[in-house]
Amino acid sequence: MKLLANIPGKKGLLKLKRFCSHSFVGDNKKVIMPVNNPKVMMLLLEFHPIFTGHGIYLQQLSHYLKKLGCDVSVLAADFHSLPNHEIVNDLNVYRFQFSHNEKYWELKLAWRVINFLFRNRNCYDILHIHGHLDIYGLLTIFNMLLGKHTISQMVLLGADDPMTLMGTYKFMRMRYKVLALMDRFLCISKVLGESYQRAGLPMGKLTYIPQGVDVERFAPVISKEEKETLKKSLYLADFSEIVIFVGAIVERKGVDWLIDAWCSVQKKRPHAWLMLVGQDVFDGNDVNENQLNSFVDTIRKIISENRLNVYFAGKQLGVNKFFQCADVFVLPSRKEGFGNVILEGMACGLPVVVTYMDGVSLETVVPGKNGYIVNNVSELAHSLTTLLSDKSLSVSMGKAGREMAVETFSMNNIAERYAGVYRDILGESN
Repeated sequence: MKLLANIPGKKGLLKLKRFCSHSFVGDNKKVIMPVNNPKVMMLLLEFHPIFTGHGIYLQQLSHYLKKLGCDVSVLAADFHSLPNHEIVNDLNVYRFQFSHNEKYWELKLAWRVINFLFRNRNCYDILHIHGHLDIYGLLTIFNMLLGKHTISQMVLLGADDPMTLMGTYKFMRMRYKVLALMDRFLCISKVLGESYQRAGLPMGKLTYIPQGVDVERFAPVISKEEKETLKKSLYLADFSEIVIFVGAIVERKGVDWLIDAWCSVQKKRPHAWLMLVGQDVFDGNDVNENQLNSFVDTIRKIISENRLNVYFAGKQLGVNKFFQCADVFVLPSRKEGFGNVILEGMACGLPVVVTYMDGVSLETVVPGKNGYIVNNVSELAHSLTTLLSDKSLSVSMGKAGREMAVETFSMNNIAERYAGVYRDILGESN
């Protein structure tokens, strides 16, 4: 797909509201879209096949939004290797040229995104931005000139929340004025909303929508026999007790703390296994590739030296099956926007052990009811050992977590809240 060579002038932008066709420009194809359906363009840097938790979550959410009548597409970076257009699980994914190694990469990113949006100006009503880059303010102004709408979604405390941005950039008063032009701000956790409030941004534009989970795909196995059959199919039959971690093997996820704790757990539960499900090999598409691989090498060395029962399962598309084979879920992360894998573990009927994560874990975990929130390696080891040793406690916590996942975090309900925001924004503009 070719992008425009030049950005249109202001006069041309002001005329864009007169256009009424609804088709994507590119590949000589037109996709007709119903006028009454919200047309949403999701913008984020990393998306499939690049492995990110938020990218995977957006695939799931988009599926539910489509069932609710929303026309959803994705605009992401190509990292100089990915196709400029493909269909991923019935979702149109478009990409712009991008590399972190480019000089002035942020300005070039803005230029290329604006070119794409102009060419496809009649194909979206709302630009839904995930995460934050400084140049996203330019996209907001651009969208206003086109008569389009912009949503900013905060996804990680300490990275893209307003108080963190205040300590990152200069001239924040001017930047806040630009940010305040956005139609809506979405936060996936209450602590992100608190950061927004402390920054003094307009509260009337803030909407809290937690993450959701597919409670049909992520569900407990029906019987012990079914669980054993599933374990055999995944070559896990010899693992009598399994604690599962799901996420990239990186320092932010607290894998080093987990391995330290597992040294203590294994002394008391010598037949238990820790299963790490997630990316454990990094390449040129990953920023800080060498640093990431060095961390994994260090973890493997510790495991080998201590002869720990740790199984690297790698990236898995059918991660729900691995949850269903496990007995306990653990996520000792240093920082998360929400920690959607906690919901997946809960939905599969597992008790969960998590760290505080600046308060993010309080969104999903009620200590003593559906799991534990721990503050250090010693508490982590103790909680895991307790749940492995006390089967009745583990089962009761797992049932409570499943009930909470279904009642509060079902993806059907969460998608309806997103669709409601989109329709509210479009209704306000009419």
